[in-house]
Amino acid sequence: MDGGDSSPVRLPVRSQARDRDGFWNTRRDESKILLSVTGAMAEAYRDEISRRTRRGLEGRATNRAPTGGRAYGYIAAKDSGTGQVQVHAEQAAIVRRIFEHYAWTSLPGSRRWCRRHACT
Repeated sequence: MDGGDSSPVRLPVRSQARDRDGFWNTRRDESKILLSVTGAMAEAYRDEISRRTRRGLEGRATNRAPTGGRAYGYIAAKDSGTGQVQVHAEQAAIVRRIFEHYAWTSLPGSRRWCRRHACT
């Protein structure tokens, strides 16, 4: 579409502000308003889901429960024999080396250092 084309934007919806094919008729003022309101409602819903997810993860972290993902240097509780999170000895040694390197040098060279010392 070039800049001179005046065809309306067509989005599928169920509403009074739709054309006979079921799409928003963006040339009508009420369609533009409803589209704006629908977008604002979707954004508010997304923000609410984000807030609830963050609150749930913070609650799990406060209760010292797993919040997802794998932590390098540890064995997950479900994979350990005791049912508790355990330190993975070989990986923990690498983690210590990385922290020592960070403590004594600047961060920009740490990826190169890690590749040389087989951190992966």
